Amino acid sequence: MKKGKFHLSKKVSVAILIIIALIFALILGIDIPQKADKADNVYSLSEENKLIVYTAHKPEIYEPIIQEFEEETGIWVEVVSGGTSQMLELIASEDDGKKADIMFGGGVDSLDSYSSYFEPYVSKNASNLDTSYASATNSYTVFSSLPTVFIYNTKLINYNERPQSWAMLLSGSYKGEIAFADPCTSGSSYTAMMTMLQVLTLDDKNDDDTLSLFMDNLGGDVLDSSTDVVTEVIAGRKTVGITTEEVARKNIANGASIEMIYPEDGTAALPDGCAIVKGAAHLDNAKAFIDFVSGRQVQLYLSEYQFRRSVRTDTNSSSDINVIIYDIDKATAYRSDILDKWNTLRDSFEGGN
Repeated sequence: MKKGKFHLSKKVSVAILIIIALIFALILGIDIPQKADKADNVYSLSEENKLIVYTAHKPEIYEPIIQEFEEETGIWVEVVSGGTSQMLELIASEDDGKKADIMFGGGVDSLDSYSSYFEPYVSKNASNLDTSYASATNSYTVFSSLPTVFIYNTKLINYNERPQSWAMLLSGSYKGEIAFADPCTSGSSYTAMMTMLQVLTLDDKNDDDTLSLFMDNLGGDVLDSSTDVVTEVIAGRKTVGITTEEVARKNIANGASIEMIYPEDGTAALPDGCAIVKGAAHLDNAKAFIDFVSGRQVQLYLSEYQFRRSVRTDTNSSSDINVIIYDIDKATAYRSDILDKWNTLRDSFEGGN
């Protein structure tokens, strides 16, 4: 799977052929009602060739992968996209009348919190996948590794003034200048926040105190989307931000005036994942999709062209960053409590403390 190998979707190809046929029919003055009906029948699909994917990925990630999957398998994919929390809540709300077959994306801590909605499955690639964050119940399959990083605007902050650790970020030097997305809606922000709590708790800080200190350093200003983080920093409305390595590297490669920092006191390299929704109407196709995205071809593509780290042990590159073992059990078990405390702090701040 090489960069630039974008196959024209079969859905689009068929639609183009139909349009061309209709145009010629109109030019020649041919009566077309029955022809159109037949074209619709050609465009319709049998259920056995369908797959419905809910995804938290951005189009630049999921579109080429799904197009390649369609070409290789003959399975046609319907995509519904949104934030991690939005997609997971949608899956939970459809419990009695399911639509999704696959949840594609979202940190594995978020997926683990909704594990009761997923069908256990062991991919045929399991023996080649990193087991550090494997699901104990096989409710998800890891997809790519996403270290949490800081970014800073190089036009506004000198190299020697950059935040080098979580402790430094919360020192007060960057108060009101930190771009951070709402962890209630952004899975990557929730992972970043729990990473910060885990790192600073090692220094005997209480979670509640650390959350309060963090909100104070944000100035109560929380962004709606993880996409907004890098946008705000590049624009200079914020000087530093908390995001993923993938986002930082992509924007640096595109010439943005930002640099990336791995926190010296530790960061998590938590994978995102892919899961089959319990009761999936297209179960065999869903299994095929899991096997496809965890396969060597897609994993090499992620590493070479999408600035993501592969989760396969036969493609992984070494790293010298200070990676902690993320406490996924705590992140899952205390998710509601932590987010409730977060919302209380935010409401208090917006109300004038």
